[in-house]
Amino acid sequence: MCNTVDNKTNEMKKLIFSFFLCLLATIQSAWGYDFSYTYAGQTLYYNVIDYTSKKVEVYNFPATRIEGSVEIPATVTNAGVIYAVTSIGEDAFDGCENLKKVKIPNSVTSIGDGAFSDCSSLKNVKIPNSVTSIGKGVFEGCSELTHMKIPNSVKFIGEEAFTDCSSLSSFTVTCPSGQQLEYTIIGATSQIVYVDIPEDNTISGALTIPPTVTYKKVTYSVRFINGNTFSDCEHLTSVIIPSSVISIGDKAFDGCSGLTSVTIPNSVQSIGEDAFSGCSSLTSVKIPNSVTSIGEDAFSGCSRLTSVKIPNSVTSIGAGAFSDCRSLTSVTIGNSVQFIGEKAFDGCSGLTNMKIPNSVIFIEDGILSSCRKLSSFTATCPSGQTLKYIIIDTTSQKVFVMASDTTISGALTIPSTVTYKDITYSVKFINGNAFSDCKHLTGVMIPTSVTFIGVNAFKGCSGLTSVKIPNSVKSIGRESFKGCSGLTSLTIGNSLQSIDDGTFSDCRSLSSVTIPNSVKSIGSGAFSDCSGLTSLIIGNSVQFIGEKAFEGCSGLTSVKIPNSVTSIGEKAFEGCSGLTSVTILSSVIFCKDSAFLGCRGLSNMTIGNSVKSIGNDAFYNCSSLKKMEVKAKTPPTCSDDTEFKFNVTLYVPKKSVELYKRTEPWSKLGSIIGVDF
Repeated sequence: MCNTVDNKTNEMKKLIFSFFLCLLATIQSAWGYDFSYTYAGQTLYYNVIDYTSKKVEVYNFPATRIEGSVEIPATVTNAGVIYAVTSIGEDAFDGCENLKKVKIPNSVTSIGDGAFSDCSSLKNVKIPNSVTSIGKGVFEGCSELTHMKIPNSVKFIGEEAFTDCSSLSSFTVTCPSGQQLEYTIIGATSQIVYVDIPEDNTISGALTIPPTVTYKKVTYSVRFINGNTFSDCEHLTSVIIPSSVISIGDKAFDGCSGLTSVTIPNSVQSIGEDAFSGCSSLTSVKIPNSVTSIGEDAFSGCSRLTSVKIPNSVTSIGAGAFSDCRSLTSVTIGNSVQFIGEKAFDGCSGLTNMKIPNSVIFIEDGILSSCRKLSSFTATCPSGQTLKYIIIDTTSQKVFVMASDTTISGALTIPSTVTYKDITYSVKFINGNAFSDCKHLTGVMIPTSVTFIGVNAFKGCSGLTSVKIPNSVKSIGRESFKGCSGLTSLTIGNSLQSIDDGTFSDCRSLSSVTIPNSVKSIGSGAFSDCSGLTSLIIGNSVQFIGEKAFEGCSGLTSVKIPNSVTSIGEKAFEGCSGLTSVTILSSVIFCKDSAFLGCRGLSNMTIGNSVKSIGNDAFYNCSSLKKMEVKAKTPPTCSDDTEFKFNVTLYVPKKSVELYKRTEPWSKLGSIIGVDF
């Protein structure tokens, strides 16, 4: 049950670029896993989570129930490629009732939610020094678990990680401040415990949690405050947390409405979801420089909190983290924060000043909803329209831009600066939904001062014909230009690192797109249903092409996948019926399910020498395909359901002809010819 927040996907849902890479890398094939591997007599299933660094996670495959002892290998091999096993995935061994012992290698750094839940016969687990995070409910229901070694490397333990582990030792000790707390031993060798409160006990008054406790002549370090530990202790007035604690769990102090002060030491690295939610009497809190992430709703509803200073160590602020803090008047955000979650400061009706640093590259929608006291003003653009601005930083003079209503029309030039009460402000952000459904907006010039374009910012602007995104823009929110059906001209600046999900989907009049070399990933459905798209140049830094990224782009006639790309997502080019030629260069390792499904005009396909796996129905209904060049010396693996239902001439390396003739489904093709590539 110990919750010390599981690194929260981690520290960056949160560095938005990392977020896209993880999202695209974990797209699963229709058969559920990328490959299987047998080691020490046990067959386990794996998903690739990082194609570039060649990392995999152990995957849950419900049809298999592991029994007895299992040793997870540090590395696995598939189609000649060696991968490091760095994660045990979510629910990987869930319900393996006869699993008794697990050996985890030093390569593993994280154990996912529910990984060993309900393994009721599991007695002994040794977690290596490489592991830094343990997810929610990881050992929940492991009723026979008697011995657990958790190393000092572990910084995060998820909520209810040890719920119903009835055989783990626990004991009760009186605090220096007089209250009784319960401790559960989760590191017998390293003497680590997490703190909880005895059942049916209510903690009140001023509480001092000790850094160490002694039980049966052994001294244990208090490292974690369990999730829900003090939730709804309405008469708890103050808390001193010792410097031994490294994480405060989800809902640890949720609903402690009488809590007026809390001391968080420099040892704490993460503050969990809802950790102090509803602490309506809390007037001040000092977040130490050791904290790197603030969880979702961590301080929501702290209605008497007046000011917050977020230190430079923090890189991400979770959704709703300070929502409904009605007395909050001032917020200073440290210069390492890169991600601010949805509605992070929603309902902070007393907020008059906020400092957002230049480090911020992604802001979710509605972070300042109902912040009525933040200064706002209107000003006339050089192009004649009137726009509304919200001052978000009075020190360095920054503003959000947002339309006054959906009647903005014509060609719009957003200024780089605006002046209000003799002060000149820099226009840094275009707010989420700022111009959504402005159907009579025909053009927009975005200034070089802007670094971020919000979620749905220009969604549904069906009259918009031209957009130039300047080099200053580092990130664009999802579906920012979705449904701009009149858009014919698009220029993307060379600072953009990723194209988010659905960003340009349903831009049916868009005929040409050049993705700059700065972009590393193309999100799910990023250009889906751009039926007028005839020319596509993908920059040579793109590593991942997401699920349905170009689905329904029926006007495309040829595509060249650059050497940088390592994975093509499911249905990435499905329904591109005009596509006649595809070249996949040598870096691509995985071509996912239905990647080119329904490309009826496709006649020529070239697959590079690094492709290891081709998914289900990757070329299904490609009825015009006559020539396929596969440069891989070893035939790429295909799922059991893969079938090439057409007569095609296959060109392969000369020395591999016989190997292809012996390997299904390649052996079923019309003819196989050896050539020198």
